[in-house]
Amino acid sequence: MSTHNTQPESHQTHTGSHRAVGYAPVPEPGHHAHPLKGILLCLLAVVLWGAMYPVADHLAHTVNMFHATLIRYGTVALILAAMLYRAEGKKAFHLEGHGVNLWLLGSAGFGGFGLTALTALSYTSSTNISLMMATMPAISAVIAGIATRTLPPRYTMAAIVIAFAGVSLVLTNGDYTHLISSQDALGVALALFAAICWVLYTRGSSSYEHWSTLRFSALTTLLSVPSIAAATLIATAVGYIQPPGLQDILGGWFELGYLIIFAGLLAVIWWNEGNKIIGPVNGTLFVNLEPVTTFVVVACMTATLPSVPAVLGSLLVIAGLVMNNLYVRRELKDAEQAESKA
Repeated sequence: MSTHNTQPESHQTHTGSHRAVGYAPVPEPGHHAHPLKGILLCLLAVVLWGAMYPVADHLAHTVNMFHATLIRYGTVALILAAMLYRAEGKKAFHLEGHGVNLWLLGSAGFGGFGLTALTALSYTSSTNISLMMATMPAISAVIAGIATRTLPPRYTMAAIVIAFAGVSLVLTNGDYTHLISSQDALGVALALFAAICWVLYTRGSSSYEHWSTLRFSALTTLLSVPSIAAATLIATAVGYIQPPGLQDILGGWFELGYLIIFAGLLAVIWWNEGNKIIGPVNGTLFVNLEPVTTFVVVACMTATLPSVPAVLGSLLVIAGLVMNNLYVRRELKDAEQAESKA
């Protein structure tokens, strides 16, 4: 993955030069990242996030999700800042007039998503939260359609429907009658809000393709920390949460370590880099694998075999992803050939 700017300063204003072909970026001259690399990076990030909910649910017994999120992204921000300083120097911390936008993106992605998705565990099951996360491709397609005033390609819409159908089979075991009760309404609403926040962050990253993935990840994470800290202080002041003790924090070292290193640092960098290669709409499709991963992790922890509907649902998710990305790769190849002939 790149840790350096790939374009000189004089070309950094050309962020709109990546034309959309099937909602995937067409690589510019000098950008030789293969789509398979983007697919692999998004896949790895989503697998790491899939195990996040069972881990966070276990941690929530001793450390509330507000303080856990503050510790998580506060630590990730420091690590990314050190990595960025070593890789690109002090100049990489210049916001270049994008401070407000980067703060909004970071606050949405790490504050909005990080706080609400995990807080939703207090009100509903991880199954329902995962189902809301699986709405991200549809949310992304709708936002992309509004932004560009065009509908997504038919194969992308078909992939969204197929993958979502598969996710619902995995999560409900084919029984939709008792999916969501009135008691779950708040948790489901929080999870849906979290999904929207993450889609906005992912789409926002496409405006910074002239920056390295490390720079965008580091600056948005750093700028999100004050927002997360403010939310934590307010929640504590009104009595919604209680600060955890030092022993509680130290006792959750394994869970916090996973949230920081794997679901935080590595997943964020891989996700941003993968979406830079294959585009935010195509990248967001991989979120459908997140609840499948969660299901597998929980099944392993409880030593239960997956049911037939769950297996069929997992195959549908994979089929939707494979179908979409085969079409994306074909359109990228056609676009590159047309560009070479021009």
